[in-house]
Parts: sequence; structure tokens; C-alpha cells
Amino acid sequence: MEAPGPVAGGTPGTSRSRSDGDILALLIESVTDYAIFVLDVDGCVLTWNPGARRLKGYPPEEIIGRHLSTFYTEEDRAAGLPQWGLRRALEDGRWEHEGWRVRRDGTRFWANVVITTLRDADGRHRGFAKVTRDLTERKGNEDAVREALEREREASARLREMDQMKSDFVTVVAHDLGGPVGVIQNMLHLLETSWSELSDEDKLDYVSRMSSRANALSGLVNDLFDLARIEAGQLQVEVAPVDLAPVLSKVAADASLAQPGRRIVVDAPGPVVAMADERRTWQVLENLLSNALKFSPPDELVELRLEQLGGEVVVSVIDLGLGIPPDQEHVLFTRFGRLDQSASTPGTGMGLFIAKSLVDAQGGRLWVESAPGAGSTFRFTLPAGPTTP
Repeated sequence: MEAPGPVAGGTPGTSRSRSDGDILALLIESVTDYAIFVLDVDGCVLTWNPGARRLKGYPPEEIIGRHLSTFYTEEDRAAGLPQWGLRRALEDGRWEHEGWRVRRDGTRFWANVVITTLRDADGRHRGFAKVTRDLTERKGNEDAVREALEREREASARLREMDQMKSDFVTVVAHDLGGPVGVIQNMLHLLETSWSELSDEDKLDYVSRMSSRANALSGLVNDLFDLARIEAGQLQVEVAPVDLAPVLSKVAADASLAQPGRRIVVDAPGPVVAMADERRTWQVLENLLSNALKFSPPDELVELRLEQLGGEVVVSVIDLGLGIPPDQEHVLFTRFGRLDQSASTPGTGMGLFIAKSLVDAQGGRLWVESAPGAGSTFRFTLPAGPTTP
């Protein structure tokens, strides 16, 4: 008797399995848009399809046997990301991640990576399958949209800031300009209507008071102009070697004339030369000294100190006034910033903002050291200049 022939179509699961395996291999070899390859249990490359070569740049003979960390950035390798991904894939069966990867030539691309654990029929771990897709173009588009949205948010914030500045500006003009103008108008009216009845002493008093208000108006207008220049990015300084010792002495002398009886001490062993704009530095000193006198008891000492520390000249304005609460220090150098305790004291809140901007423009720094009840020390630095101005 003849032995039975093969059943049509072959033994189930034999020739068909070989055919399915061939088709699967053909599919993997034909895919060029994805890097599809197999790793051993330690994460080293076992297979390499044309898509992997196109995407990552390595020919098979250069990459097979190397660890998958080859494709990661130095930062990710240092952080242990490749090993982390393998552990997660082994524990969860699958790990997906997006991030920067590195080609053979060192260039980067944004990749979506899926690592899947491979197990045999008995459940033994045999390796990993890894699929990588290049999403650099999508990443670029997303970043462009994100940057556009960020620019739009910044522009909106800037518009809101400008609206607030306009509102604050109108408030300052209405209050701080309107008050002195009203005083001058009233005094002029009194002089005009009562000239013959006023004594010479009264007339001089009125003129002196109007002059004081006019000077205050002039200072306020100059502050507003400076503020506008700062906001427009048009603030200009002319830096040259300047001996600051006589500058401190003159600023103190002017303040003593304006407020007779105030105790102002200058500690400025000269010459101490800085690279500075003398006019703008004078303006900063006037502002800091005026604030120190304004917020100090009339009988307390205010000190101006000058010293050179390395490559910097440091100017300090020291008072023994009320001091500044730590939670309010951030308000000091903001535009129109006023402390709660100074609400009843005349001022616009522009002075320290302008002073800091002037110091910054000269390459220096301005800050405050203070404690409630212990006074305040405002310091600013300027680059040191040559030994003689």
C-alpha cells in the first residue's frame, strides 16, 4: 500500500508559517518611513531595516551589535533614559516616548519611539522590537505655533501694561501737576488783586513759594520725559571718567541749602573715579538723598558714602528712618510704585524706577538693604575708571 500523500495546501501551520514569515520580512524590509529593528535582551541591535538606515544613517555593518543608547543625546544617556525605557518595556510590555535622537552624522531629529518586549511561547524574554518615527517636521510646526502664541500673549500683556501705564500717567498728571499749578494760580491771583495791600515780605514769600512749586513742576516734567524715553528704549547716557567725590559733596551741599538744619555727612575720600554719565549720576544721587531725607526723622543723620571695591565704585545712601518691610521691597523699583507707609508722603513713584534705569544704563546695579525700624541703605555701583578722570 502506498503511503498517503501530503494533504493539499501542506501541513497546517508549516508552509503557511514560512509564507507569513517571508511576507512579514518583506514588509519590514520595504518600509522606509519607519526604523524597525530588533534588540537583544541587553538592548543591542540584532536587525536593521532600510528605514532605520535612512532615518539614522548607519549601514547595518556599523550598527548591529551596538547598544540602542547610540541613538540618544548625551543628556539622555547621562540621565539613563535608554535603560529606563528598556526597564519600562520589560515591566509593562511596551514603552513609548518622544524626544531628540541623534543620527550618525551628529544631527538631531525629533522621534516617536515605541519599544515592545518580545517573548516566546513559554513567556521567556527574547529581546525587544523597536519602531522609530521621525516627527521633526511636526515638532517644528508645533514649536512655531507655540512661539506665535507666546508672542501674542506677550503682546497682549504689553498692551495691558501700556494701558495701565497710561492710566497711571493720567493720574500723576492730574494730581501731581494739578496741585502745584493750582497753588501758583492762587498766589498769582492774590498778588494781582492785593498787590498794594501786601507787604514786601509777603510778596517775597509768595514769589519764593511759587518758585518752589515751579521747580517741583519742572522736576516732575523731567521725570515724565525720562520715563517716556525709558519706555521707548531711547534713554541715552554719555559715559566718561568722573571723580565722584566732588559730585557727592555738591549734591549734599545743594540738599543742605534746600533743607537747612538737616544733618548730611559725606564720606568720600577722593579721588574715586568711575566710568559714568556725570549728569545722570547726579540725578540718581539727588533722588536717593531726597528719599532718605523725606523718610527720616528731621534730627537723624543721613550719610553719603563712596568707596571702590575691585573693579566697581560703590555709592551708598544711608538713613536711620522707618525702614522697608521685606514684602514690599519689590515695589520700590517699579514704575509708579509706592509703599503702603508712604501713601501720605508726596511723590509720584517714578523716582526709584528712573534711578535704577539710569544706573543700569551705565553698566551698574542699584539695590536696597533695609529692615523695619532700622533704616535703609540704598547702594549703586558703577564700573571703576582710571586713576585720574
